[in-house]
Amino acid sequence: MATLTTRLTRMLDLRHPVVSAPMAFAGGGALAAAVSRAGGLGLIGGGYGDPAWLEAQFEAAAGAHVGVGFITWSLRKSPSLLTDVLRHRPAAVMLSFGDPRPFVDEIRAAGARVICQCQDLGHVMDAVEVQADIVVAQGAEAGGHGAARGTLGFVPEAADYLAAHAAGTLLLAAGGIGDGRGLAASLVLGADGVLLGTRLWAATEALVQPGHHQALLETDGDGTLRTTVADIARQIAWPRGFTARIRRNAFTDRWHGHEADLERAVAVEGPRYRQAFAAGDAEHTGVWFGEAAGVIHAIEPAAVIVERMADEAAQCLARQAAAVGGPAAGERAVLPSAPSDLASASALAFPEAGQTERLAPPPVLDADQQAAADELINGPRGGVYGPFRPLLHRPPLLRAAAKLGETLRYTGTLDAALREWTICVVARETENVFEWEMHHPLAVRAGVPVAALGALATRSALPADLDPALALAARVARELLATHRIGEATYAQALVQWGEAALVELLTLAGYFAMVCWVMNVARTPGPQRV
Repeated sequence: MATLTTRLTRMLDLRHPVVSAPMAFAGGGALAAAVSRAGGLGLIGGGYGDPAWLEAQFEAAAGAHVGVGFITWSLRKSPSLLTDVLRHRPAAVMLSFGDPRPFVDEIRAAGARVICQCQDLGHVMDAVEVQADIVVAQGAEAGGHGAARGTLGFVPEAADYLAAHAAGTLLLAAGGIGDGRGLAASLVLGADGVLLGTRLWAATEALVQPGHHQALLETDGDGTLRTTVADIARQIAWPRGFTARIRRNAFTDRWHGHEADLERAVAVEGPRYRQAFAAGDAEHTGVWFGEAAGVIHAIEPAAVIVERMADEAAQCLARQAAAVGGPAAGERAVLPSAPSDLASASALAFPEAGQTERLAPPPVLDADQQAAADELINGPRGGVYGPFRPLLHRPPLLRAAAKLGETLRYTGTLDAALREWTICVVARETENVFEWEMHHPLAVRAGVPVAALGALATRSALPADLDPALALAARVARELLATHRIGEATYAQALVQWGEAALVELLTLAGYFAMVCWVMNVARTPGPQRV
């Protein structure tokens, strides 16, 4: 079984960069739990806000680490629903189709990741404004509600925008993704993973009538359309601009293009629609799936779907890499998880990049190693990655290093720009792929000029207008690594700039990251953006 490592898998501690869409009515607790246990992240569909149904679905998830998603405009009518759901400590909360601002603070306060699903670039800008952890670029090929943008054009545009304005924000692709080819393509387009709807709607755990599942198997990619007739029949007033992709059938043949007539007849047609839906009738109601139906040929367990998709994607990437002179099949394919400029990690040729990892975590952990791994997973890092992969061989050293690193990164007194810049300087000087790829986007997000990082990447002169504190920090770190001390003039300037306590913290920061970079260089630890 292949494992695709991206920023998404590292952020959420997943084996596969796959998230299940929180499909209203179909995405229940059993499906979400099955996806999470298979190595992805399952999201329960909050739908239009039925508290009893949601409570039952979290119970059905049986303690699995899952998330939840809401139709945002509907959630605004019952905001207490979010408060109730957050008591279950979901891994993430996805907000779609509306302004996320009223809800993001409460979600973050509960320790959950914020996912914003977007249908156009304006929505992406809104998500960046609220500092979403993850953005979903949803193409019109998706089943259910959406808008007009196509996945192939929208995903790379969203990736470019995030790289320029919020490099630490992750991106998922959605819409028309039904197998490993779609996952591989999404990664190439700049996404960190995928949000799967239709493919997992066709899972055995989905809350879907057998007749509707059979209808999907009998439908190709041309057998759906975007329309408003299902919402008219259900008398659910969706905001303008959103339509629903459903299967073409007798219901859509009768009413699509005759919406005004349906509105006049809704007192009769509405109950007929709902009765047909409850009965699993695939002809006289909305059957909610998208264009990915054309590549789906069986109703299968979610674990089979997720694991096969990861295997297929890995094979696709390996074949394509070999075709252009990259690693041969069976080797690790190197793929940046987001587009970027010369300052990006992917532009740098680190000695260990793409080589086979050494000192990887033991295949079987003893009790102390497992306990140390669990401590990392449940702490602020949320996973075992970077230097902690080789350090897992010696749990006491791992714990000591983790504690020092947490103090420096999470409770230190240096401002974020100074801290992230100094880490980038150390990573560049030690030629370490992991820390450069991890902290380059964090430095950009903290306000470090991209031009300065570009100069650092190419070992060029730093910009003349660089903040003097950042220029001095680079000098301190470089002198320390080159001569194992700093000169008298540098020390005097640093003392005036920061004072004794902050200077000690800066020196410790540089020393700590030099240590972990050296360990990872020997171990050939892959970067966080490597596949």
